[in-house]
Parts: sequence; C-alpha cells; structure tokens
Amino acid sequence: MIDDYAKAMELMENMKARLPIPVFPKKPLVHTLRDKGTKITSKKTLSIKSVIYLGDEGGVGCDLGIIGDDKEVIVCSLTHLSLHTRHPLANKIRAYQRERKTKLARQDLKTSPQRLY
Repeated sequence: MIDDYAKAMELMENMKARLPIPVFPKKPLVHTLRDKGTKITSKKTLSIKSVIYLGDEGGVGCDLGIIGDDKEVIVCSLTHLSLHTRHPLANKIRAYQRERKTKLARQDLKTSPQRLY
C-alpha cells in the first residue's frame, strides 16, 4: 500500500476546510496540459476546488476546474502540484508528497525488470 489511508483522509479533511487552495502546476502537469493545447506555465496560479481520494493509484486527487478553452475539468494527483510555502497546509502537503513519491519510487524498483550482466 502506497498511502497511509488514515493520514490521507486527515489531509483531505484539512484541505477541504481550506478550499479553494491556490497551487502551481509542476512540470509534468504543464507538459500534459500543453500537449492538449492549453497555454500554461508552472508560474500560473490554479485553484484546488475539491479533493477526492483516487486510491493507491492516484492518491489525493485535486479538482482544478476548467483550465483554458478546453471545456474539460482537470483532476490530477496532489503530487503534480506545488503551493506557496506560507500556506497553512504547506508542510503537511509537502510531507504527503515526499512520502508518496518515495513509496512510488520503491514500488517502481520492485516491479522493474532487473538487468543481468
């Protein structure tokens, strides 16, 4: 299991109490949105409008609403977003992101084929 479910739920409750949360897209999200034709940079302020748990596959999911001319609602993992260091939840969110990223990296090592020399 990647996430500690109880911790993820606690973080989500804290986030729900602070909505909307201003965030910035990290580079992978910027590239994905640009590939779809959205003009965006990593300095563009977005807002988390709601949160949902996407299971171990996606973790804490964030509804960013409609971005650009797409007419599509964007939902992404919290790990693809950053927020201002002064935000009251900054430390908790970064801790969640760090822990999730570490566990995902460990999982990738376990499932990737080993090279034989």
